[in-house]
Amino acid sequence: MTTTYTMASGGSVDIPTSTSSQTVAVAPSCGYKPGRTGAEAAEFIGGFGNEKANRAVAAMYPDWEDYVDDTTGRWWTKYCDESAFSDPDTYLEASAEFFASHPWHVWVPEGTEPPEPEVDPAALASTVWESVDIPAPSIDRNPTVGQSQATIVGFDTWVWATEETPTRVEIVATVGSTSVTVTAGSASLDLSAPDAEAECTGFGIPWTPSNDAKGTDCIIVFDRSSAHLGGTTPMEVEAVYSASWASTTGRSGTLNTVTTSSTVQIPVAEIQALNTSTRNP
Repeated sequence: MTTTYTMASGGSVDIPTSTSSQTVAVAPSCGYKPGRTGAEAAEFIGGFGNEKANRAVAAMYPDWEDYVDDTTGRWWTKYCDESAFSDPDTYLEASAEFFASHPWHVWVPEGTEPPEPEVDPAALASTVWESVDIPAPSIDRNPTVGQSQATIVGFDTWVWATEETPTRVEIVATVGSTSVTVTAGSASLDLSAPDAEAECTGFGIPWTPSNDAKGTDCIIVFDRSSAHLGGTTPMEVEAVYSASWASTTGRSGTLNTVTTSSTVQIPVAEIQALNTSTRNP
């Protein structure tokens, strides 16, 4: 089973969970912030008392002469926020690229939208991955004997994940012009109980007569009944998801693993055998 989440928003991402939805903020990494009005910029450019310095500053305000009398529109100034990046090296690389490819100032008339901010794709991927609530593993088993649906001491108990348990998770998140796709998968289930444990290759397969002939390694064998545990044996089921991400910027990477778990109460019964002996008179 693959669970796919798609999210899109400007500055925030809606993260689906197994029971509800939440919104998490994603800080812009680079963009433009409001600066001087046209009139303020003209005064600033001409205020150095040095023609060479004035020309250098003026070059940072393209066509500034067109806005010298404008007191409502503003020049927006480029910036990069180190705290919005996943690590210092990424900040240095991304900010250098942003500053080299964007003008220092952009004119924004009153009533119009400024340039859309950018986000660091690594930070976006990490935020999304940390916020997604992957459903805990749900399992079925065989045998299930009698009214209590018990398994039997010493017998192979087949275990398999139900359709509610995703083997693969894909999250597509978009903020502004940046999209990331986080892809995660789990290759096995770990089963652990007080009287037994097993590690499955894969998520197991349902027991059927035909599958019984094929076999499975997702089998757990209980050594004792549940009587000493109050009637049921708790079995913990874990699935470990490894994740990677790719983005529309061309950057990609890996993410921390996430472990999901659930506890299933299983009645474990003993088959009573009657020993008889016959004596000759």
